[in-house]
Amino acid sequence: MHVEMPKKGALASMKAFSGEFAMIVVSILTALALEHAAQLWHHRHRAQVAQLSIETELRANLEELRVSMRRNQLEADRLAKLRKVLHQDIRDKADNKLLLRHLVETSEGQFGLRVQTPTFRREAWEVAIASQAASWIEPSRLQRFAGAYALQRDTALSTSDGLKLMLDAPALLNKSADVDFGTVDGTGIYYAIIQLQGTLQNTQNNLEELEKELVRALPKA
Repeated sequence: MHVEMPKKGALASMKAFSGEFAMIVVSILTALALEHAAQLWHHRHRAQVAQLSIETELRANLEELRVSMRRNQLEADRLAKLRKVLHQDIRDKADNKLLLRHLVETSEGQFGLRVQTPTFRREAWEVAIASQAASWIEPSRLQRFAGAYALQRDTALSTSDGLKLMLDAPALLNKSADVDFGTVDGTGIYYAIIQLQGTLQNTQNNLEELEKELVRALPKA
């Protein structure tokens, strides 16, 4: 059997082609690797920007929440003082004129509930979700963020529902009008104050739980 060996020139051409082909393959792989690295850097950069925006937003919400809680505590102290004075007047069977004077003085000229709740901003979170930058945030951190924003939503809803369920708004308005006209139902006002205290305490409890969640979601300073 006769086998014809390739000529030296043909072998040289094949080696040159193989070398060029290998260089092309390496160039393509290098380009793909660089593109992947660039994409990875871009995603991580967007995630970092989104994370900083979310943390800034949550810190602002936390500060506003604490301001609301401090103001609510002042209102709770005012109601407690009013309830104590009214309770003593009812026990002493004070006349309406004295009871009304004590009520106006202790209530600082306002009979009603001054309750404060934060705004609960969430724009940074919604932008991170819409742009998909949130998907590149560290999973455990992302979970804490999601929990904080979910509880913000639930707190706003439960606070609003609590005000509707626990407050008899028409009756409170009538009591306030009676005070304006100098008519005093001591026992009725006392019950109304208890209702106001319960509503305010429910709001404070909700805010305290949210405060813990926000602190947990944010990195320690």
